[in-house]
Amino acid sequence: MCGSVNGVINDQIQARKIINSTDRFTDKGQLFIAQLKGHIDEHYINDFINFPPIFRNLSYQSSKSNIGEYMYDQMQQAGVKTDNSYYLWFLIDDYHFIIDDIKQLVTFDKHTKFNAFVNEFMNKRIEAIKDKNSGLDKFCKMILNASYGSDGMNTEKYNKIKLLSKDKTIEAHTKQSWMNDRKLADNLYAVQFNPKNCKCNTCLQVAYFTLDNAKYWYLNFIYNFMYKCLDMTKLHFVEGDTDSAYWAISGKQIILNDTNQQAYEDNLHQGF
Repeated sequence: MCGSVNGVINDQIQARKIINSTDRFTDKGQLFIAQLKGHIDEHYINDFINFPPIFRNLSYQSSKSNIGEYMYDQMQQAGVKTDNSYYLWFLIDDYHFIIDDIKQLVTFDKHTKFNAFVNEFMNKRIEAIKDKNSGLDKFCKMILNASYGSDGMNTEKYNKIKLLSKDKTIEAHTKQSWMNDRKLADNLYAVQFNPKNCKCNTCLQVAYFTLDNAKYWYLNFIYNFMYKCLDMTKLHFVEGDTDSAYWAISGKQIILNDTNQQAYEDNLHQGF
């Protein structure tokens, strides 16, 4: 688990040493977030065409009207994406990701103080699922989710909506915090504001690392289990969330890769 920030590195050589350190999977390894540019070797690019969610977003367009002028300009100038350590290592070690440029690397303290808590509630949830106890299952899920990222996931706190008269709505347009409004009745409007300050009860970096590690397990499951063990010509990715995915199956329900049964048995633990 990440702790507090203990360093900000802008030097390319030092950043690469940390990223490529042989100690990275040991207790001496450094936990970090890297802001960088890179690409997949062109000889392997087709391996990623059928699984776009990690590398390109099909739901949202990064146009100026959607993400705002400031973020659009920053994206155009830097062309950077952000990865945490485990996700980046996975791409480099297994899937031919090549770093072109490192803009910044931020290092964090790490600790294991939440391991006992997570293991206990995860085991309780597994038992609840086995016993078909949906109440306990949902309770454990809510506790686990709330423990790491309610501030990171709950976007409601970053917006405020007020019900105002027409005159007050016109007045609200002059405020910097105004975002938009919608007419509900002749003299009633729902007005959305973006507050300058908000209170966070959990560390935002914890939410970031948890969600980014979900990408790591996503990739791990798909490329180290599904691609090795299943006939991917019969499967098409539909949509996914942090901990779930929906696939469309073509033809028969049996989608095992008959020519690779040993790989299926060897990698079964990757998926279940």
